[in-house]
Amino acid sequence: MISGKYFIQNNNTRLAKEFTNPFKIDSLNIYEVIRIDGGIPLFLDDHIIRFHNSLRVTEKKLLLAYYNIVEQVSELIKINKIENGLIRIVFSFNQENSITLTTFQTIVTFPPPQYYREGISCLLQYSERDNPSAKIFNHIVRSKANNMISSHNIYETILVNSESEITEGSRSNLFFVKGETIYTAPNDLVLRGITRQKVINIINSFGITLHLTPVNVNSIDKMDAIFITGTTPKILPVKRIDEVEFNVNNTIVAQLIQAYDTIVDEHKRTHH
Repeated sequence: MISGKYFIQNNNTRLAKEFTNPFKIDSLNIYEVIRIDGGIPLFLDDHIIRFHNSLRVTEKKLLLAYYNIVEQVSELIKINKIENGLIRIVFSFNQENSITLTTFQTIVTFPPPQYYREGISCLLQYSERDNPSAKIFNHIVRSKANNMISSHNIYETILVNSESEITEGSRSNLFFVKGETIYTAPNDLVLRGITRQKVINIINSFGITLHLTPVNVNSIDKMDAIFITGTTPKILPVKRIDEVEFNVNNTIVAQLIQAYDTIVDEHKRTHH
């Protein structure tokens, strides 16, 4: 789970050999995952805003005042000499209301170039998060997803709720393309991903029709293309969900990928 020589816990720099998994089953775990690209933490301000929102939703916001997230991320990049990778920030509250803030570099395998050319395979997972608007670690949903991903050799699972609505991926957001229109689930049904919001901004700037409405699981075969968004994959086309296949060379998806990469490059240039 951990990479690099050091991690930071409650404002103290510690050796990686002292690290223990901060995601405890008996704890409330609120977290963020930040991508480091060329030594630059991408969209750090957006992540911190969402972190505060997750704390507000769970009535824990005031407890973060003691910690300087920007300072901790910058320090970890420096001491671990991170050029490209992921940093995880985990705020844990156990049943005795003990607080632990852990900032660490996590082991990551970014999608290979062929995934962007050929698309990824996914399976439907009939699960839903209790509080999708906050980035809270859900052991049940994540464990089921991890088991499906490893046993079926797929990249992601696609969550379906009790209303047969497709909401998001187990660790990503999801968009559907039908003709010149794009569909994605509304904010109240999903985690408001940082990459997701950047993509929504691009869609709006292109004048593409966007419907914030969930797609019924029985309607996916009517879609032309599907893609996921997330900190790790950025924008990644889907070639198959269960036995239904999709076009991975969709023009709109290709335009969005190019536009998002341009935004990332501009962010790196202005924050170097």
